[in-house]
Amino acid sequence: MKSNLKILALFLLVGILCGCTPTHTCGTNKQKSCRACANSRKPCGDLWLLLPAAKRGDAKALHKAFATARQQLSMPLVNAGEDAEAMDENFFAILKNTGDTTFTKALIEESPKTRAAIREFFFAKEVKHDYPQTYSLLANAPLIDWPSDKAYRRSWAPNAPPEKEIWR
Repeated sequence: MKSNLKILALFLLVGILCGCTPTHTCGTNKQKSCRACANSRKPCGDLWLLLPAAKRGDAKALHKAFATARQQLSMPLVNAGEDAEAMDENFFAILKNTGDTTFTKALIEESPKTRAAIREFFFAKEVKHDYPQTYSLLANAPLIDWPSDKAYRRSWAPNAPPEKEIWR
């Protein structure tokens, strides 16, 4: 009986630490709260599912993978933490596996806004020398003030956040 109580207490603690509690700001009950938390992780999860096909250069998978970048940045949440890091790593893995030419050809078919979203998941220095075509395309994408950028700035208030990386 004591071990069952310990297990229950552990599950409750994990739920509280994950923010999925009845008083969570995204809902009034546990079920709604957890669904809202899960929705905030959807783009990252979708990218994971697309990763094998996208790394092989499958055009449909690349298109859907690129769309996850826009979805992630369009949420009014700070684009940080393990989801953002996973997406950074996954997009770099896609670029590395498909190569500069294939990645650029797929990305050029996307809207300028999508290219701007993809740029948010790379550092210029990791792309510039080894992937010059991709670098050029991303450097010329428009600068967009994403909902996630607004959330990021709010999270630093009243201080100014660090500036975004310049790609030119």
